Formats: sequence, C-alpha cells, structure tokens
Amino acid sequence: MSVQGLGRVKTQRRANCREKYPIGSPLWEREQHTELRRRGIGEAGSLPFARFHVFTRPGSFASVWRRTDDFRSTPKNRHRPRPSACLKGARAGHFSAAVGSPNPLSLRELLCYKLLLWRFLNLAARTKHRRSQEEAMSVDPYQIYRSAFGSQAIRSAWAKSYGDQFWEASDPPLSQATFDDIKFLIQRLDPGTDSKLADLGCGSGCVGRYLAKEFGTHVEGIDANPLVIRLAEELAASSKMTQFLLFKTGDISNTGWAENHFDGVFSMDVLLFVADKRAALKEVARILKPGGRFVGTSWELRKASAALPAPAFDEYPSALKDAGFTIEVYEETRDWRNLLTCALGALVASEGAVRREVEGPAAAMLLAWARARPPELEHSRRVRFCVQRNM
Repeated sequence: MSVQGLGRVKTQRRANCREKYPIGSPLWEREQHTELRRRGIGEAGSLPFARFHVFTRPGSFASVWRRTDDFRSTPKNRHRPRPSACLKGARAGHFSAAVGSPNPLSLRELLCYKLLLWRFLNLAARTKHRRSQEEAMSVDPYQIYRSAFGSQAIRSAWAKSYGDQFWEASDPPLSQATFDDIKFLIQRLDPGTDSKLADLGCGSGCVGRYLAKEFGTHVEGIDANPLVIRLAEELAASSKMTQFLLFKTGDISNTGWAENHFDGVFSMDVLLFVADKRAALKEVARILKPGGRFVGTSWELRKASAALPAPAFDEYPSALKDAGFTIEVYEETRDWRNLLTCALGALVASEGAVRREVEGPAAAMLLAWARARPPELEHSRRVRFCVQRNM
C-alpha cells in the first residue's frame, strides 16, 4: 500500500473511533490502544503510558496514569494499574471505584494511591515550612527595627504636624519630645561639662547625644530593649560622642547603678510603660544625689491602653512624694492632643510610603498603633514634671 493510501486508512480509523466513542473517554483510549496494537506498535511494553479516569466526587474525576509494563500479565487484570502508578489531579480521601473504566480499581489499590499521595503532600508541606523558617531566620530583627528610624515618611509626618514644635534632633516615632520639652529639660537640669546625667528609657539616645554635643555632658542611658541600645551605640559612634555616652540594657526599676551616682536624671515618655511605677521612682531617688533633680514627661492613663500597651496610672504626684521627692513643676504639656492626633493622621495618610520604607512587620505594627491610639486620647493626658530629691 502506498503512503497516501496508508494515510487515508489511518484517518478513516480515527473517524470511526470518534463516532463510536466520545474523545477522551476510557473506551476511546482503549480503542486507540487496541488500534496501535493491531498496527504492530502495541506489543507488550512498547506503549509507555495509558490513562484511566477515577471519579473522586460527583461531577469530577482524576486522571490515573500508569505504565503499560506495570500491567499484570493475566487477562483479567491486564488493564488494572499497580499501586506504583503515578497519580495526577486527585485529592486524598475522595477516591471511589473507577466508573466507566474497563476494570474498577480494588480497594487495596485505592488505599495505596491514597497513601502515596498523602506522603507526597506531607513532604511538600514540610518543605514549605522549612523554607519559611529559613526565610524568617535570614531576616535581621535589628534591620527591621532600624528601618523605622530611617524612614523619611515617618519623619516628614511628625515634622509637618508639629511645625515649630518639631525638635530636629528627635527620632520619631519613638521620641515624641517637642522643642518646648527639651527647652524645659535644659532649664531645669542646667547641664554642663562637669555634670553626670542618667537617661531612663533612653531609646535611640537622641536626648543624650544632644546634651553631649551642645554642653559636653556625660550621659548614661538604660533601656529594656537591646535593639534600641544597639542603635544608640551606633549613632553615638557615628556622631563621635562615645567619650560622653554610655548605654546598657536593663530595667529602670533596678538599674544596678550605685547610690547617689548622678547629678540629675531625665526620662521622656517612658514611665507609662513601667509596670511598677512606684518602685521605679524609688530607684530614681536612690541613684540621684541629694538635691538633684528628676525631669521628664509622661502620660496619665485613666484606662489601660491597648495601642501602646500600658497599664492605667494617673497618680504620679503622690507616687513622687512617696519616693522622697519635692514637686517643683507638674503640668500638662502645651497642645499635646492636637500635635499627636495630626502626626498619627499624617502617618496613616502616608501608609504606602511607610510600607515601602519600613521593613517586615514593623510597618503593620506602627500603622496599627497610629489607628488605635487617637480614640484613647480622651482617657489620657501628657504631663511634664520637675522634682527634687529631698536632702
């Protein structure tokens, strides 16, 4: 037979098969398999794969592929795949007997398929979990924390909102000190080259760096967060002020400093986070020289804050007196509510820029604080104080 004649025969056979069985059906594939064998191509082992449809749930089926050399040799089981066959498109736990296939799968074979698929999915899940752990370990928490202080969007939000009250040396959002706050601190502490001051809850150390640069004052800072201590030390080194500045990680309720060690102590917006404020104030009195001053700002909270978080406390005057201080100034800071509300609103308005500049979960935490804090301000009051240790 010529090549053209052979081609016409093949075309006619395909057409007859399509008319007899729907394309893609198990019987259609079996007919294709039989035709190839009839043409001498389908001897045992010559066809690499064949496919059967296994119904997994009503209206859906999976394709079961198996090698032809996995067929059992007996005529009864020649179209039944062995458990080593590959499985595609199926979901574990939804197998039933093959409907419409020449020979349904046995229960034992289906259980084998389910076991193989479960092992594959379990391996994939473990691999994904291991990769997520490796990615988490590769992220540096310090770099995430530091990116918030280097964000131009955050600094711009504070600068525009605070206006002439924005203190250029501050590091928002951790430092919310205004120009008036720093002016008040300098007037009350009267820092000089022979002064030794303590910064409780120093954060990035911006106040200490300013006093060291402008007045040559020696400042020792303490903070519970080791990340901000690392940041403070790096900023002190970059500003070439390490001879005046010393920072350490610790608890301001138990600083470890000697008694009567400092000429003055200051703390900016940190006392509200301390669990035992009365113990912290007694520690301040212990490390302060008799007659020395304790100056700073804090927040009175009539209700516990979920945004910060911080416990409720508004009894600073009585706690200061009980710790051995004489109150010289205790007053509400000027225009604090409007300044903070505008700054937080500007921060939320710059959400896109903040998420680009601040790494990891720090951006989400910062924006969540900016949204949750304003409704709590009606139960808050920002105050500044200057107290002197009794002789």
